[in-house]
Amino acid sequence: KHMAIPARETRESLFQIYRGTIGIVSHARELLRQVADSLLFFSDDGRVLFYPFGYDHYREHVAGKMGAAGQRTAEEQAMIESLRAVPKKSWLPGELSTESAWRDWRFGLLEEEMEEARRQAEAAAAERQAAVIRHLEEKACQMEGSGASNGEPETALLQLETLRVQETAAVTHWTNACLDWYGEWLSVHGE
Repeated sequence: KHMAIPARETRESLFQIYRGTIGIVSHARELLRQVADSLLFFSDDGRVLFYPFGYDHYREHVAGKMGAAGQRTAEEQAMIESLRAVPKKSWLPGELSTESAWRDWRFGLLEEEMEEARRQAEAAAAERQAAVIRHLEEKACQMEGSGASNGEPETALLQLETLRVQETAAVTHWTNACLDWYGEWLSVHGE
């Protein structure tokens, strides 16, 4: 922390030329900016989050904008690292630029969120549909006089309304996720 400038510069130079993994625990932003090409964050809820780009990129693109959603868990990053060990196809034109990798990664996050929102909306719709069918069957039995009610009519209607509100919220979340993806696409490809 209280190293002289030449000593700090020497340390940073050694870290920069070393090709292995170094774990640095530091609040020294300049050190992180100079040597970190990826970051680990320890969140308040006990998760370890991985950010696959350097500190400057994090400050520019993520800090305050995306929060934990813009970071990968250490487990996810371990999987990614194992996939990186797979030999590259020879026809690829070369490495992606940092900006291209950032864009691809961001699209991946948005697509995952969009897919999860779609699944939730479909599940909410199916749950509401099943409840409506149960309610109608119960009403039919009551009208025929052959069945007893499984609860007060007001309770059943209140449950149906609650499920409708939940379905609407899930569909709204899905719509917003789709719009976020489209907004990102427009920012890359223009209008």
